[in-house]
Amino acid sequence: MDDQNKNLILATVLSFLVILVWYTVFAPAPAPQDLAVPPPAASVEAPAAGAAPATAAAIPTQPDPATAPRLVIDTPRLSGSISLLGGTFDDLSLKDYILGLAEVLTHRRAWSVFMETYPLVLGPNSGDLPFEVGFDHDTVDRLRHVLRSQALMTAVNLLGLPSVAVPVGFVTVPDAPKGLPLGVQIVAGRYREDLALDAAGIVEAVHGIETPIDPAW
Repeated sequence: MDDQNKNLILATVLSFLVILVWYTVFAPAPAPQDLAVPPPAASVEAPAAGAAPATAAAIPTQPDPATAPRLVIDTPRLSGSISLLGGTFDDLSLKDYILGLAEVLTHRRAWSVFMETYPLVLGPNSGDLPFEVGFDHDTVDRLRHVLRSQALMTAVNLLGLPSVAVPVGFVTVPDAPKGLPLGVQIVAGRYREDLALDAAGIVEAVHGIETPIDPAW
């Protein structure tokens, strides 16, 4: 051990001894406590003669949600009420929700039975050519036309069926000199995404993907 380490250890020991001696010799004694004198009691003023006795302050209570006023709602498709205590939506129900869910399950079952025989369905992305931008913003009839044209696309999403949209080429029309893109939808049974993707790969291998597409109206 070198001299530096020895000096460090010696200084530490001496410091400890100095602190120990100081607390032993010079430490202040604790203040004596007179146990015979009780602590002063809190003074309480006596009520004046004829004065009413003091009562405890009332503690505000939270209103009971069960007795709070409610706004009753009764429409052809919605029933229940809304609590006016904070606007709580705690009693609303859709009248035809169960009926709508049952109808979806009925169609889903029918598709499942159909696709046991035909595991893949090939159909168009849309029953009409691509629409001009903003076509469905003009009138309600145009919006309904778009929805009818894309009925298959809506149905497969509603029923939870996996499908893949694949481009297959272009079609020439007078208003689009560069042509409008065409595509097909390949629909498979529930949880059979593998079949839809395999079929889409075959279609792409045959038709290719012509990109980029530069639309012109």
